[in-house]
Amino acid sequence: MIVVAAARPALWYTLPANVGGYSLTGRSSAQRCRYLLHTVSWFVLGMRKIAISQLFLLVAGSLFWLGASWLIATRLNQAELNAMVESRQAELENKASYLAQNIESYLSHMRHVPQALGRERDVVEVLSLPLVTVTAALPSAEQRKQRWEEDDRLAHIDDYLARLAGYLKASVVYVLDASGKCVVSSNAFHKRSFVGTDYATRDYFRQALENGTGYQFAVGKVSNVPGLFFSSVIKNEGRVLGVAVVKIDVADLAPWISTTNAFLTDEYGVTVLAYDDSLELRAMPGHGVERLPAQKLSARYKRTELAPLTIGPWSEWPIESVRELNGSGQPVLIASRTIHPMLHLYTVQVADFLAGVRQGWVRTFATFLSAGLVLFLLTAWRVRSRQQKLFAELEIAESEARLNAAQQIAKVGSYEWDCRSDELTWSDEHYRLWGLEPRSVTPSYELLMRSVYADDAAGVSTALASALQTGGQYDCEYRVVRPDDTICHIHSRGLVTLDAGGKAIKVAGTVEDISERKAAESAVLAAKESAENANRAKSIFLANMSHEIRTPMNAIIGLTHLLQADISDSRQLGKLDRINDAAQHLLGIINDILDFSKIEAGQMTLETIPLTVRGVLDKVRSTMYPRLQSKRLAFVEEVDPQLLELHLLGDPLRLAQVLVNFTSNALKFTEHGRVTLRARLLEADSDRVHVQFEVEDTGIGIGAEVQPRLFQSFAQANASTTRQYGGTGLGLAISKRLAHLMGGDVGVRSEPGQGSTFWLDVELQLDTAQAVDDVAAVPCKVRAGSRVLVVEDNAVNQLVAQEQLEQIDVAVDIADNGQVAVDKVKGGDYDLVLMDMQMPVMDGLEATSRIRALGLRMPIIAMTANAFDDDRQRCEQVGMNGFLAKPVDSADLYATLARWLPG
Repeated sequence: MIVVAAARPALWYTLPANVGGYSLTGRSSAQRCRYLLHTVSWFVLGMRKIAISQLFLLVAGSLFWLGASWLIATRLNQAELNAMVESRQAELENKASYLAQNIESYLSHMRHVPQALGRERDVVEVLSLPLVTVTAALPSAEQRKQRWEEDDRLAHIDDYLARLAGYLKASVVYVLDASGKCVVSSNAFHKRSFVGTDYATRDYFRQALENGTGYQFAVGKVSNVPGLFFSSVIKNEGRVLGVAVVKIDVADLAPWISTTNAFLTDEYGVTVLAYDDSLELRAMPGHGVERLPAQKLSARYKRTELAPLTIGPWSEWPIESVRELNGSGQPVLIASRTIHPMLHLYTVQVADFLAGVRQGWVRTFATFLSAGLVLFLLTAWRVRSRQQKLFAELEIAESEARLNAAQQIAKVGSYEWDCRSDELTWSDEHYRLWGLEPRSVTPSYELLMRSVYADDAAGVSTALASALQTGGQYDCEYRVVRPDDTICHIHSRGLVTLDAGGKAIKVAGTVEDISERKAAESAVLAAKESAENANRAKSIFLANMSHEIRTPMNAIIGLTHLLQADISDSRQLGKLDRINDAAQHLLGIINDILDFSKIEAGQMTLETIPLTVRGVLDKVRSTMYPRLQSKRLAFVEEVDPQLLELHLLGDPLRLAQVLVNFTSNALKFTEHGRVTLRARLLEADSDRVHVQFEVEDTGIGIGAEVQPRLFQSFAQANASTTRQYGGTGLGLAISKRLAHLMGGDVGVRSEPGQGSTFWLDVELQLDTAQAVDDVAAVPCKVRAGSRVLVVEDNAVNQLVAQEQLEQIDVAVDIADNGQVAVDKVKGGDYDLVLMDMQMPVMDGLEATSRIRALGLRMPIIAMTANAFDDDRQRCEQVGMNGFLAKPVDSADLYATLARWLPG
C-alpha cells in the first residue's frame, strides 16, 4: 500500500493513519520519501541475521512488492494508455472536424447553385415553353429526349448549363419540369444524356416541390454513378414550373477521403464513399435502411441487398474508445461528424500504438522488480515527467501541423491581434493567402491595409472600426493585391473581445480565400450577359432585315398599284394582278418570319382594346372571301348566340390573325366541300369568358403521327406537302405562340381523308364599360392643295410616294435625307411630313428631333420599313404623330392623310 501511495499521491488519504508505528498523516512529500528509503534499507540490512519471523516477513514483503509492482505497472500503463488514446482520439476528432468543414464548404457552394439557377430568366422561360409543358404525346424517355435535344431553344440552355457545370466543376447541372422529366441538362450533348429521363420518384424532386429545396444520395439512373443531388424549386408568379438540380459525383470527394482514412454514409447509414473499396455500399444497422423496400433500395443504390457494416468494441482489450470495424479484429479509433442531413463523415485511425503500450507494461514491471522501490519511483517520476513534457510538445507540434494542413486545404487562415500590445500574429496559411512565405515578414495593421485593394480599403477600415467600438463579430469581404500583382478575394471574420470598461483588448478570427466562389459568380453573370448580347444582336439584325426587305417591297407593290390605275389593257392588268398577288404572298411570308422573330426576341406585345366576336369573325370572312370565291367552297359560320351580346377586351388583330391562318390552311388543303368557322362560349364568370374558336374543313386530313409536329417552327406534315401546297411552316407555330401570349392554347383533331378541325381556346376580359369595337368614321377625303414633304432616300420609293400623293391633288416635295428635310422645313410651309427612319447623312429620328427643336408643329408621319414595336415607340418619343409600315398600302396612306389634312 505504501508503493501505491507513492505512485499515486491522490491515494494517500485512503491509507490507514499509521503504518508500522509511523504516522503518514500530515507528512510532507520529502518526509514520505525518507520513510520509504528507511524501509528499503531495513529489508536489505536485515538479511544478514534473519530469523524465521524475519524470513516470513521478507517473503511476505517480497510477495507484497511483487503484487505492488504489478499493480503499479498496470495502473501507470493504463493511465498512459488512456492518455494516449484520448490524445489520438482528440487528434482524430480535429481531423474529422477539419475534413467535415472542407467538404461542407464545398457542398455549400453547390447547394446554392440550383437556387441561383432557378432565378435565371432563361431557365424560367424555357420551362414556360409549350414544347415542354405538353408531354402527354411523348410517353417514352427516348421520344422526349429526341424531341427536346433537337429543339434549338433547349439546345441553347443545354449549352449554357454545360458551360456553367464546367465553371462550377459540377458533374451535371440539369432542369426538370413540374412532372419530374429532365428538359435540359449540361450533358445533353453526351452519350448518356439525362434529357427525357423521368426523375419524379427521386426524393430530391419531391422535397423541392414540398419544401423549396431538396437533397439525396443516389446511384444515377442513366450514368449508374453514385452522386449527391441538390435541388431547388423553380417558380414563376407563384406557379411551380419545375426543379433545378446539381449533381456531384461522390468520387469527386475521394481526394479528401482516401488521404485521411475516412468514409461517408448517407442518412440511412449506407457507406457511399470509403478509403477502402470493400466498405462501400454497406449498411450500418439501426439507421433505417433495413426498413426500405427492395424497390426503394434498387432505385437508390442499384442493389436489393446491402452487406452489413458493424462498429463494435475491440474484443481483445476492453477500452471504451478503441473500436473494431466490420469484424476485422484490428483495433481502430473512430470519429464522426454530420456534414449535412444526408451525409455523415467517419474518420478512422488504426490503434497500432497498443502493441507498444503492452510492451511498456512488461518493461515497467521489470524495472520495478529490479531497481527497487525508491529508484523506480524516482526514475518513474522523472521519466513520466519528461514523457509528459515531450508528449505535450509533440501534441502541440502535431496539432499545429494538422491545423496548418487543414487551413491550407480549406484555404482558410487565422489571426489574433492583441489590441493592448498591438501584436498581430498570423497562421502560415494567412501568409500564403497574402502571397508571402510564412514568417517572412512581421504582420501588422499597416501591412494589412497596404495589401487591401484600394477601392476596398475604406470599407475594411469602417467595418473594423465599428467592430472595435461595439464588440461582437466582425465580417467583411475585400480584395488583396499580392506581391506578384494577382488579386485574391478574401472573406474575413473575427470576434472582438472587450474588457469591463468596453475597450477592445483582442481580436481573433479567420480569413478565407473565396476567389473560386467569386469566379463562379462572375461566370454565371458572364454567361447571362452573353445571352443578352446575343438577343440584342438578333434584334438589330431583324430590324435591318425588315428595312432592307420592306423597302423594295414598297416599290414593287406601290408601282404595281400605280400601273393598275394607268393601264386599261386586260391582258396587262391580268399580269399586274399576278404580280400583285405574288408580292402580297411574299409580304405574307415576310410578315410571318418577322412575327416569329419578334416573338422569339420577346418583342411581341398585345393590345387590350374593346372587341366583339362578331367583329373578329367579320374580319376573317372579309379577308378570306376572295379565296373562298376562287375555290368555290361553302363557308359556314356557327356562333354561340350568347357571344353576340358580349362586349370584350383583347387584341382583335391577333385573334383574327390566328383564325385567318387556320382558315387559310383549310382552304389550301380542301378542294371540295365546305369550311366551317365556329365560336362557342365554354364558361363565364364575373369578369372573364372562356371562348373556343374552331375552323373545320373537309380536306385531306392529317395523320396522328405528324400532328405533334404541326405547331413546331418550320414544320410541315411531310416534304411532299411543302412541294405540293407551299408554305413556310411558320403559320401554326406563330398561332401557337400568339395563343400562349393571350393566355390560351391551340390544337388539332384530324384523321386522313376525314378533314381537320383546328381549335383556339382563349380567355377574354369582359368590357364592363360596355364599349363596342365600332370606331368613329375617319374622314376619307384629303384637303386638296396640301403641301407634303416626302423624306426618302430610295429613288423608286420617292417616285411611288409622289405619284400616290399627286393622284389626290397633294403638292409633293422630296428630301433625300434628314439634313435636307430640316433645311427645307426651315424655309418652306409644309402641311405634313412623311419621314423615313433609316437614311444616310441624318436618319429620320434625328431629323424629327431637330424639327421639333425649331418649334415647328406640323404633323410628321413615319413611313418606314422598320416594323417593330420599339421602332414605333422611338418614333413617338421624338415627336412623330403617326406610323406607316412599308410596304405602304394606298388606302392606309390616304386614311392617315385624311386624319391630319381633312378635306
